[in-house]
Amino acid sequence: MAVDPASQRVLTVGESENNEATLCVWSASPKTEKAKPIVRWTSQKDDRLGVPFAEFVGSDAVLHRWGNSQYVVWDFAKRSAVYEVKQESFFGASPVISPGKRYLALPEDNDVRVISAADGATLATLPIEGGKSSAVAFDTNGEKLAILTHHQLAIWTLGSAALPERYTANGIGSPFPQKMAWVDDQTLLIDGKTLFDLKSELPVWSYRPDHSEVVRGKGSQDVTQVVSGRFCYGVELRERDVSAFVIGAVELPGDAVNETVARIDREKLWTLQPGTRVAIETNCGAHNASARAGLEAAARACGWVVQSQAEIVIKAEMGRSESRSVTYQQMGKRETQTVTVAPFYSNVDIREGNASLWSTGASNGGAPSFMWLKKGESIQQRVRENEKPDPDFFSRVEFPGKILHPRYKRGFGSSVYGKRGLVATPLADLPLKN
Repeated sequence: MAVDPASQRVLTVGESENNEATLCVWSASPKTEKAKPIVRWTSQKDDRLGVPFAEFVGSDAVLHRWGNSQYVVWDFAKRSAVYEVKQESFFGASPVISPGKRYLALPEDNDVRVISAADGATLATLPIEGGKSSAVAFDTNGEKLAILTHHQLAIWTLGSAALPERYTANGIGSPFPQKMAWVDDQTLLIDGKTLFDLKSELPVWSYRPDHSEVVRGKGSQDVTQVVSGRFCYGVELRERDVSAFVIGAVELPGDAVNETVARIDREKLWTLQPGTRVAIETNCGAHNASARAGLEAAARACGWVVQSQAEIVIKAEMGRSESRSVTYQQMGKRETQTVTVAPFYSNVDIREGNASLWSTGASNGGAPSFMWLKKGESIQQRVRENEKPDPDFFSRVEFPGKILHPRYKRGFGSSVYGKRGLVATPLADLPLKN
């Protein structure tokens, strides 16, 4: 799960005899023939949490996921909790620790909290745009923090009062949790797959493993890592009667990639840009007129030409999600209460034929990760009060001025990584400069 080079300690995840998820700290280094176990403890209180998270925040302290949207810093030398943090997020993207382990960046639905890793004090709350935060990453100096949402990538400079640099991120963003890592000052690797270039504001290349060679974690969990600008992964070599395990550490993006990207004619990459003709279709019931008015205004603000018929269609839809059950547990007690949740949704999808070019949406209602109740107040009543349609959503929609062709959503080519390192293959018929 993690390594602390200063103390030569390694953190692993496993299971106890009772099938409880556990963390174990070992004393180990590249020169050690056999790792020495130091301490092991139960790492989560809920067996249904899925993929675990843990990271060193000091030589004797570990931050790990303890419950649903809940983290704890555990001092394993003193066998006591230093502090706990509640993450206000439905999807729960993983937090990250800065180089030097001074700061903890906690991604949430409406902002990102920067927390002192030593004592849990909140140092800053950074607002986000373009959806919920899906990934965060400190640069190698711990001076910049990248925050990714569904439609935007923001770069904050820590300790500065300046607003962040914001980049359109339609090709790489997601409403769901992702990984993100800085490769150098101008590029980031998103989810271990897509290289995003800040200068051009575009995804420029994609990476995928040779599944027959590259080691995967439990449940096909990605076990790649970016370290000191190198992309690291494990490879199993099986030749004749010899079996070996080696670490691949390759430089990104690679010479072949740089040469391809430099030759791209970027003016020919866009499916939508000022002057593009679009049509609007609405499926919003009684709110069709207001939805159309909001989307027409947003389209014209981009310089798009709205017509009754066009190959590219902006589709709007409103409705209500299927009911599902959510169980709450009272803090400090074992009492639980199950409620039914059926939030309303508002969606926009720009399509060309069967291909989706850009989409966004919002949900109104649903179940927050926690809530405060007054005496005699019902959880179900509180949930129902928040479940209302949101027709004004369409007047708040902002389209990007340009939308990339879906063919280039993951860049201008791909590289397979395995025992031979990187094997790059550009896309066929790329728009190149004369």
